[in-house]
Amino acid sequence: MSLNRLSMRHKEKENVKTNPISRSQFDDVESKLSLLSIVLSDAQPEYLMKQSQRISSQEELLTFISQSLESHNYPKLELEDTKIMEQFECTVEEFLMGIPDPVKEFSDSYIRTGYEENAEIYLKSRYQNLALCMDIKELLMTHKYNLTKVCQQLDFLGMKANPYNLDCVQLHHSPSVFFHQEVWYIEHKEEVLNFLKSAIEAARVEAELNRPPTPPSVEEVFECEICRDDIENYAELGTCDGPAGHLFCNNCVKRSAEIKFAEGGITFPCLINCGGYIPLQIIKDLLERGASWNVCLIKR
Repeated sequence: MSLNRLSMRHKEKENVKTNPISRSQFDDVESKLSLLSIVLSDAQPEYLMKQSQRISSQEELLTFISQSLESHNYPKLELEDTKIMEQFECTVEEFLMGIPDPVKEFSDSYIRTGYEENAEIYLKSRYQNLALCMDIKELLMTHKYNLTKVCQQLDFLGMKANPYNLDCVQLHHSPSVFFHQEVWYIEHKEEVLNFLKSAIEAARVEAELNRPPTPPSVEEVFECEICRDDIENYAELGTCDGPAGHLFCNNCVKRSAEIKFAEGGITFPCLINCGGYIPLQIIKDLLERGASWNVCLIKR
């Protein structure tokens, strides 16, 4: 706990007798709890809540405070609880070391348990007059006490958010570390998302710079089944319609077709006699529209 906070609370203790809460506030348990939490800052919240509900007059309140300060005979927070109650402070980098994917972590739809009352207190402190606008308990229940989703909805509705300060917010009981983490994420969400965006972009640039050069593509070379010439352009090849799809260079296909025309043939078997045929469209594309082609058309 910081020296400034201790100093502030010490001064508040001195002013208890001169600045008691008004009589009209004795029906408000939260007002009594707030005062007792300031004066007896090391007391267990559950104990202070019970006393706030029990005390019914200003005299009784002052007597209780006086006796408690003199005897110190009241249930106190353990050291670990006191540390958890401290302001949860860390850098964005430190936060992400513990929760690498906060967007997923705090958007999960599982029901939060154990800090329902603290969630309500936090929302009241973050959004002024929220209780006058809507039912906070119903809002929390709708979102399964997911503070992140609740705040997203309220921000979307244009509710003005106040900075969170534990010195000014008296929580109902010792909150969990996860509660502080979720609140910290809500309060620093823009910083976290900007940091993640920059980190992703930096990783992309680094990967781009370190990427090995792309090897030149190797062009496939085809071989004619007749003359064994190497053909690099597939468009310069003819193929039979047999299962094997034998490949022939255009010159070999054209010579074979001219021979078939001279013999009076109108079909063009595979050049290696596999049982397939060279499609007429291939022959048509290769031969000029001369007399031989016209003869073929007449015979068909």
